[in-house]
Amino acid sequence: MARGRPPNLLRSAAKQAGEKYYLDQSPCDFCGTSKRYVCNGACVACVINRSSARYAGLDEAAKADLRKRDAERYIERVTRKQSQESPDG
Repeated sequence: MARGRPPNLLRSAAKQAGEKYYLDQSPCDFCGTSKRYVCNGACVACVINRSSARYAGLDEAAKADLRKRDAERYIERVTRKQSQESPDG
């Protein structure tokens, strides 16, 4: 028996076409828009709102530190994933 939810055919088609976004059939529960990221299915508007809220009230130095930390974490995550996928890793 299959686990989780059924595959989203619109997302799958957008992924095969190399698209960054797709329009989902059902709107977001929080904001009501339908535009989503292909990579993870997240609502584009909600991601932008969360990002804006995260950086609100920070001075430029704090924003730069946060971006640097995020970039370092991303590189670590990608490196870890690549090492797990490599046959000799």
